[in-house]
Amino acid sequence: LVAEDVLELFRQHAAEVDAFREAFRRPHARFDNDLSEPPYAWPVMHFVNTRAIAQTMSAHAKACLLLGRPGAAMSDLAILARLMTYLRESSPSLGSAIVAAAIAGLYVDVVADGMSEGLWQEPQWIEIQEQLRRFELLKDVTQAIRLGERPSLGPLLEGLSRMAGARVFTSPGEIWPKGV
Repeated sequence: LVAEDVLELFRQHAAEVDAFREAFRRPHARFDNDLSEPPYAWPVMHFVNTRAIAQTMSAHAKACLLLGRPGAAMSDLAILARLMTYLRESSPSLGSAIVAAAIAGLYVDVVADGMSEGLWQEPQWIEIQEQLRRFELLKDVTQAIRLGERPSLGPLLEGLSRMAGARVFTSPGEIWPKGV
């Protein structure tokens, strides 16, 4: 698809896109995860949908850049940055940290495309720098391990019998000593 085709698809779904953009303006919006449940019990669809949204907004941002609309591209970059914040605040798990890193990659890709073509102007550079300062990918992983993965790993492992644990963590062809 060419840039105009991408923007036409967005125009055809303007009501949904506008509702989505409005939702991202709410500062306290969160994914509906029950943080008392272990991360492996959280719905995977949050991650799948979040990544799909990020890819869609990235495509829109690139189309806007190609058509000389860096301001509109910045609006999409703000959504990508907000998605990473949502993940950090709502889902402290390795899955969310991985998706946040993928979104950061999409963000940087859009910025690099605009930079290589000399399309960003000073106001956009200031906003990009401010958004990049809030990227905390290493902190996201550390927080995920401390708050999400580590506390849930103990109960998961305790719930497995020794033999069931052996089957989960080994290949079917391995030989185990009797009694294990």
